[in-house]
Amino acid sequence: MLLAEEMAKAHPQVKFVSCHPGWCDTPGVRDKLADSLSYLAPLRTLAQGADGIAWLCAADGKELQSGGFYLDGQPRTKHVAGAFMTEGTWTKNSPQEVAELMRRLRESARQP
Repeated sequence: MLLAEEMAKAHPQVKFVSCHPGWCDTPGVRDKLADSLSYLAPLRTLAQGADGIAWLCAADGKELQSGGFYLDGQPRTKHVAGAFMTEGTWTKNSPQEVAELMRRLRESARQP
């Protein structure tokens, strides 16, 4: 999501977006979030999770918000305030953190 936001600023002629597939029934989700699965129910199938990504690939770019974050074909809140997923700053990175991420990405891209 941060990369899409930064790339949208740097290249306004190109649409950059990110998406969440929804919580899918995978071994990783079951292993890492076992205690929280009831909050995520019902889990999506892999095909249902891939549907949102496939939708973005085929969507009319004129309809997409560059730098946007999508779930189920709709732009969604990027930064949340807490458990109720309301807009806020709880998950927002500082400008310094974003700059550090971009620096590290540029650095790793130069690695063989």
